[in-house]
Amino acid sequence: RVVTDIAPVHSLVTQVMGSDAQVVLLLEAAVSPHDHALRPSQARALQNSDLIVLTSRALTPWLDSERRVLAPRAQVVELMALPGTRQLAQRDGALFAMLEHAHDHGDGHDDEHDKAHDDPRNDVDDPHGWLDPGNAIVWLHAIADALGTLDPAQAERYRANADAAAQNIEGARRRAADALAAVRQRLFVLQHDSVQHFERAFGLQAQAALSPADSLSAGPRRHRAVRNT
Repeated sequence: RVVTDIAPVHSLVTQVMGSDAQVVLLLEAAVSPHDHALRPSQARALQNSDLIVLTSRALTPWLDSERRVLAPRAQVVELMALPGTRQLAQRDGALFAMLEHAHDHGDGHDDEHDKAHDDPRNDVDDPHGWLDPGNAIVWLHAIADALGTLDPAQAERYRANADAAAQNIEGARRRAADALAAVRQRLFVLQHDSVQHFERAFGLQAQAALSPADSLSAGPRRHRAVRNT
């Protein structure tokens, strides 16, 4: 009995378990993950869960407190905390420094994976890690391992499903990289700063964001800074 937080994670878990699996999704796509009240049916699903797969405690802090009360014995996989996950520091301010892309053009992760957890700038991490296909591939195998521990009889099937899903994502990553190649040098402005992981995965160059988060409005000073840039 598996519970997930957001739709991208639900998709990864379902691909590992198989299309006939009953995986509970707590947050529909249109619901903000930052502040959510569980429905009674969701609370029951959480209470009965054997495995909880969540993106990060930073993204859904309420879920961490709820699961400690409702499902203290459930196994928890926090994807953004897994070894091999690319961590990026949350960008501060309206204007971003130019990113270095000389050795990272969206064809795979570089050695930042090894250095990310030791980087002192990552005290506040960007939680939108599912936008990096490389992270998704790392997570698929971790999900398969967690499921195999709970259900050893199906462990080989979970690993095979994870391998197949990883190949599909790798193919999608190559197609996306090809499609984005023509605009890789184009500079652009974001409505709010939430796609940094996608930018770094594909070598894109966002220069500024009108708002630091989807729940915040931009003030006149920030508008002026972005306009001047």
